[in-house]
Amino acid sequence: MPPFFFIMKVLITRSTAVGGVHLEAGETHDLSDKDAVTLLNMGKAKEAVEECSMPEASLPPAPPTASKTKKVKASVNSD
Repeated sequence: MPPFFFIMKVLITRSTAVGGVHLEAGETHDLSDKDAVTLLNMGKAKEAVEECSMPEASLPPAPPTASKTKKVKASVNSD
């Protein structure tokens, strides 16, 4: 009986090679769980997130970014 393995979808974060095949950074690939875990542990891949079919309007709003306050120098008026 052949060995049983799972397929994992990963996002390649650093260009690398798996099984003699070059994988470019930014690409998503289906890899065996053994290869995927190896790349995850090496920091060369992250688990791919499935795209959400929800429209963007239903997503929660992004938190507001803090704006930097400007320092104002006090002016001295001599009368």
